[in-house]
Amino acid sequence: MEFKSWYLQQTLRMRFRYAMLGIALFCAVALFVLYYTGRASTYYHDPTRTNAEGRVVILVTDWCPYCKLLKRRLTEANFPFDEIDVEKDWTTRAAHRSTKRRGIPVTIIGREVVAGGTDKQLAAIRATCEKAALGPNVHCDKLR
Repeated sequence: MEFKSWYLQQTLRMRFRYAMLGIALFCAVALFVLYYTGRASTYYHDPTRTNAEGRVVILVTDWCPYCKLLKRRLTEANFPFDEIDVEKDWTTRAAHRSTKRRGIPVTIIGREVVAGGTDKQLAAIRATCEKAALGPNVHCDKLR
């Protein structure tokens, strides 16, 4: 017996139940796919996953005064860093979401995430700078 004829032989109540079961199954599969593709995207765009040891990446926005202060201090010290604007597009938002931090700026040194104020972040960058010996052009003492 084919499915269509079997389905039409059922009572109206049973057809309604099968339809609801099908909709529930479709929704469950759709939610599963949406959830895990979001997690996969966050993992894929995670800057700590691919960041080299001793390399500094800062997650910032254009309007944040603390981000501007952190960038200015790093530039004054001639310290090499990479910058990710978290409001640029969805991939940069996924990078920020992957750090599991709510605010900005967020500093990533190697695979370690440092957040919680510019003083704490500058201290961590200064420790990395002193340990790395980046050359005479880099002034670690300006990272205060």
